[in-house]
Amino acid sequence: MTLSGGEAQRAGLARALVGAPDLLLLDEPFAALDALTRLRMQALVGKLWTTHRPSVLLLTHDVDEAVLLADRALVLHHGRIGTERTIDLPSPRRTEGAGLGAIRRELLRALGVTEPDVRDAVHELSAA
Repeated sequence: MTLSGGEAQRAGLARALVGAPDLLLLDEPFAALDALTRLRMQALVGKLWTTHRPSVLLLTHDVDEAVLLADRALVLHHGRIGTERTIDLPSPRRTEGAGLGAIRRELLRALGVTEPDVRDAVHELSAA
């Protein structure tokens, strides 16, 4: 029997939590998942954190994921912390929650991405 990507990720999380760790390291844990499975896995990690309360270090390139799951976001610049942002909004968060947009824009700016860049990319894609 072969597990789907989401099933394999859930099994991996279960294995990691069996020993009730104080620290859970997640390195791009949802990168290979389709969009719907990714959303489900993000919700699962939130629930698991609420239940087990380990410290979690989540490495991601997905700003939306960081804003949704993190209490603190760090943006690296040349291997050093360039931006540190506390995200002091109540959890669990919803993607359309108040305050998330401003934090998202701030982190994207720290990564060198501005709203005009995003609008231009969307325009280019729709014109293709």
